[in-house]
Amino acid sequence: MSSCLRRREFIAALGSAAAVWPLATRAQQRDSRKVPRIGWLVPGTRDAQGDLEEYRRGMRELGYVEGRTIMTKCVYADGRADRLSELAAMLVADKVEVIVTAGTPGCLAAKQATSVTNRIPAIYEDGEVARAGGLMAYGPSIQKMFHRAAGYVDKIIKGAKPADLPVEQPITFELVINLKTAKAIGVSIPQSFLWRADEVIE
Repeated sequence: MSSCLRRREFIAALGSAAAVWPLATRAQQRDSRKVPRIGWLVPGTRDAQGDLEEYRRGMRELGYVEGRTIMTKCVYADGRADRLSELAAMLVADKVEVIVTAGTPGCLAAKQATSVTNRIPAIYEDGEVARAGGLMAYGPSIQKMFHRAAGYVDKIIKGAKPADLPVEQPITFELVINLKTAKAIGVSIPQSFLWRADEVIE
């Protein structure tokens, strides 16, 4: 049986479903003296910068300085899903090491563009995917969201109108890392990152 270590709890604002697609070979073979290049594949427009700013804030908290120790290139589909594959391929051609995107169309485009390697680590939104063999997951606890749904059902049964009920946003996010999968595909995860996880499967 896998041992599961419970770690500290993450509290964060609601974000869109995000996925990270590393280009495994490049990430593993990069010269440590070179600045890593990250590609942002944005399905929307430049006007929606909230996710990007949160990402940059998170990178700063981890000690990265944009333009000095990390480089981020953003491409925008401007709401046109048909452009995502082209833009993802453009990021691959620009030799980025990781593509960050959001939503199903963006994820599919990134997966297609990076599928030239056989072993592509991926970060999922649902922790159950990591528990089932995925590399890692970061997002709201799906089980806790269903637990909260019981409260809505209770209010509706007691006469509340669904239209009058507020829309609740998840505030508890969990980071689940599957070390067994990491070892199987040859991915090294820093100890400092492991200590940030809520659950590590070994």
